[in-house]
Amino acid sequence: METATHLASKPNLLHMTKSATALPLSLFPQSFVFERISKADIVFLLSDRVDDKFGNDCVIRSADRAVTRIQIPVCNRRAPVDDVVVSPDRSTWQSALEAEVRRVYRGLPFASAATELVTKSMSYTSEWLLDYLMHAFVMTLEQLDWRKKLVRGSVVERRQFGDAADYLLYLGLKNDCDRVILGADQAKKYRGRFSAKSVTVVSQNWEGTPLLSPRDSILDAIARYSVKDILKEMDKQH
Repeated sequence: METATHLASKPNLLHMTKSATALPLSLFPQSFVFERISKADIVFLLSDRVDDKFGNDCVIRSADRAVTRIQIPVCNRRAPVDDVVVSPDRSTWQSALEAEVRRVYRGLPFASAATELVTKSMSYTSEWLLDYLMHAFVMTLEQLDWRKKLVRGSVVERRQFGDAADYLLYLGLKNDCDRVILGADQAKKYRGRFSAKSVTVVSQNWEGTPLLSPRDSILDAIARYSVKDILKEMDKQH
């Protein structure tokens, strides 16, 4: 292990900024989420309560932009996401989901890459929705060839804090983060509280590009563009 003296001879290591971002797990999140992730070293994956925008589904778009919603069917929609159980006929809904993605993306330049990602993401056996969402997220990072530290939030731990901002600040400090990248509204709300603890809140300013819409699923991007081009689009507008 390097001592402080050794590190002092390498100032870039002493002053290196460690960035984090946070998100609730969902099925193939939108591209703007991955733009934030591309700038972060650590991703905090937080639990969220089930609501009308439940994380078990995802909107995808065909070559002519027709909208289709794919989903992992569940049994207990109104439970906290940590307790949600997937439908027991897994082989049936997994096959149907994969077939639907192949149908929607037919004719797109990188349709095979997207359908392969879905197949890998669904090739999993668990009764818990959260396990599927986590596996799909990890498979997506691998598809993009990203290496990120993932920190899974604890529901029990979260309940010890007054609100989400306090818990996120705790995670940031615990993981030695210098800055946290958040959406504009959340950044404005949290900035003062975080700066008091010497953690900088950075507001995401990426609004997409003519090729890559921030609100489209990352799966749509993977079906249309190479990984190299996706990363190039995410680097624009900074």
